[in-house]
Amino acid sequence: MDELTIDKAESKAEEGMNAEPEECLKRYRNFRPTGCDQSGLGLEDRQDWFVAPVIITRDSGVLATSNWEVCLRQLTEVAPTNEEPDYEVHRFGHWGPGWFEIILVRPGSSCAQLCADLACALSDYPILDENHYSEAQLEEANKVWKECYSDLQRLEYIREHRSQFEFHSFVDLLHCVRGRFFAGEASELIEDNGY
Repeated sequence: MDELTIDKAESKAEEGMNAEPEECLKRYRNFRPTGCDQSGLGLEDRQDWFVAPVIITRDSGVLATSNWEVCLRQLTEVAPTNEEPDYEVHRFGHWGPGWFEIILVRPGSSCAQLCADLACALSDYPILDENHYSEAQLEEANKVWKECYSDLQRLEYIREHRSQFEFHSFVDLLHCVRGRFFAGEASELIEDNGY
């Protein structure tokens, strides 16, 4: 979202009002993934649809991925089950991140209202669902711990970050060192590795 759209969403959130999609969301015809890209490229029949306030790319981290998944889950919950969908996911190739995906929502739909409310929420706080984000961090930490560290590197990490770890038994320590699970601060491991 651009700065003007964020300001409008913040204003609505402060007033305790539902956000108006027209004020808080961009129309696809005005959407540009970067300042170097053309607005509203392709999708001629969707130029008036709104762009949801989340985007995902090949290089998205845990937070962006979590917000994307939460937004999609909530859209699925509010979307009517009629013939014409009120939201669509579109994937595009891109010169920068390789690819990106956006969600377009039909104007006047419950999905558009939900996305406007999510834009307000994101203008206030960058995480849509703390529990989902925390679980995603732990999942990513377990993956990084298992796939990116050797046993020796894991042992060294545990020694350097001893205050993060609490083991209930020697077996727990062995399992952690062998990469079966990560028992430390997931957010710190992910940040240390650029995720």
